[in-house]
Amino acid sequence: MNKILLGVFSTLMLGACTQAVQATSRKLPEPLSERVKLADAVFLGTLKNKVVKGDWATAELHVDKALSGAKAEQIFNVTWRIKLSNMVIFDVKEGARGIALLKGKHKERYWLRADKFESVEKLAEVQRMVNK
Repeated sequence: MNKILLGVFSTLMLGACTQAVQATSRKLPEPLSERVKLADAVFLGTLKNKVVKGDWATAELHVDKALSGAKAEQIFNVTWRIKLSNMVIFDVKEGARGIALLKGKHKERYWLRADKFESVEKLAEVQRMVNK
């Protein structure tokens, strides 16, 4: 009987933890204008030299077009967590291009997440925000 109760309790706790992680990962990012304003560096970049170790990835973001806090051809080291347990959090393919909104470092690397690597299609919008 105790093993059954322990099994039920463990299952309930696992379910609660999973829901908490999913709720956190679905948290809406700050508006784009706020993220641009708070970023240390804003630029159009290409992801290169991606290395995956377990659930984590590191790479270099090469500046293609500097907008703020970056110089042409500068390289920014980035890190991110690809997955937690079996749930994919965020991933970027080698060679992907996007608008980097870098803020926050971990071991001399900027964090890279969906709210920090925007679609290239938003370039004109981000340029207007930087040039205000």
